[in-house]
Amino acid sequence: MVVDDNDSVRQTLATMLKELGYEIEIASDDFEPLSKLVFDIAGYPHAGNG
Repeated sequence: MVVDDNDSVRQTLATMLKELGYEIEIASDDFEPLSKLVFDIAGYPHAGNG
């Protein structure tokens, strides 16, 4: 999961990791990655943008 409040940094890192074959989730703030993790553990789909 790529988490950064700077959109340029977040997008650049996500692009680089995708090119290396990683599956990427992107989050822009402190709460978003936690909510994605909780929903993933609970087995519910989330509205991710990654």
